Amino acid sequence: MDQHKEYQLWMQQLPAVGERRIKKLLSRFGSEREAYERLKTAGEQTVGELLSGILNKEQAECVRMFTRKWQLKENYERLREQEISFLTEEDGAYPERLRQMEIPPYGLYVKGKLPEGERAWAAVIGARECSSYGSFLAQAFGRRLGEAGVVTVSGMARGVDGTAQWAALEGGGKTVGVLGSGVDVCYPSSNRKLYERILKGGGALVSLAPPGTPPAKSLFPRRNQIVAGLSDALLVIEARQRSGTFITVDMALEQGKNVYAVPGRITDRLSDGCNMLLRQGAGIALSPEDFLAEVSLLYGRNSFEWEGRREKSRGKRNEKKKDGRAEGEQTWEAADIIDEGEKRVLSLLDVTPKSLDELLAELKRQGQELGLSELTSKLILLCLKGEAVQIGGSYGIRQK
Repeated sequence: MDQHKEYQLWMQQLPAVGERRIKKLLSRFGSEREAYERLKTAGEQTVGELLSGILNKEQAECVRMFTRKWQLKENYERLREQEISFLTEEDGAYPERLRQMEIPPYGLYVKGKLPEGERAWAAVIGARECSSYGSFLAQAFGRRLGEAGVVTVSGMARGVDGTAQWAALEGGGKTVGVLGSGVDVCYPSSNRKLYERILKGGGALVSLAPPGTPPAKSLFPRRNQIVAGLSDALLVIEARQRSGTFITVDMALEQGKNVYAVPGRITDRLSDGCNMLLRQGAGIALSPEDFLAEVSLLYGRNSFEWEGRREKSRGKRNEKKKDGRAEGEQTWEAADIIDEGEKRVLSLLDVTPKSLDELLAELKRQGQELGLSELTSKLILLCLKGEAVQIGGSYGIRQK
């Protein structure tokens, strides 16, 4: 098996050869080994004939020189020493979701362990330079996905992507980072702690690029395609109208994946992309529970596996509620999830709108120092949990 892998690794790294050309090579030579042996001994004149109709003369010569210099056993052993797996469709560990792509990746580099078992995978993506609102929502959705046993997939980028992956880990879940570099290259370098935590948390880092490959603009579209391919559903949290996020969205739609978006204020440019997606028919995600319910219905699951992390879900279905919620609507168990800091903020709210400045002043009078961003996050969380309502942008009231 390892010997077969040696030849597969060589073929995956051939210059100017992608999935379509690999299929043509296998069709012509019958196997990776036969292709290697024939090309390694080919002369400058004969290699063009061997690869005619697949590569031009210049490309064929590059492949010949590459093959002659390739160290078959040494390169594969080096990969194993780095604890990096190389998976092809022949491997049982190769992600089933990627097999469903029109053209599945021939080879996949994996550092860590891809989560196993029957569970949903959800991609969470968004703006790199997200607002405190976007950052908080990424935390709320990511944590909830982690608690529910849903695997969070993203590109480990700054902003929404990395924040959601951190939160998923903190929620006890697993996450998979798809990189636009080799799996042994942490990009961005500022996410080094996240990179290490993903591996320690039983997740994985995945790439189509060989180890040692630095990040390059040309690698990211294919990276985004794999993010979409690995997910059952894709969630967008904050994106400008002209954003790289839409590359991933388009690829998800091409693959028949369901796309959801978190709505935002119409005056906020970071919400333009999400609001546009909603106008075009994307699913609306008003809360983490909403998104989980959509995923559950979409894949015919009545509930998600909690894996013993919690005795009960933070959400429940109500038959009829005094607050007017519809039958079957999911809600949050406020008593179960409001922490002490949120309780302090909630105690300051009443039916009269209060601004963030007023709340900060009251907290200061009580001898409690709280930063503006932290207060904003707690207020948003209280709104998500149905305990408060945000009005007029920076004002909040207590939910009746």
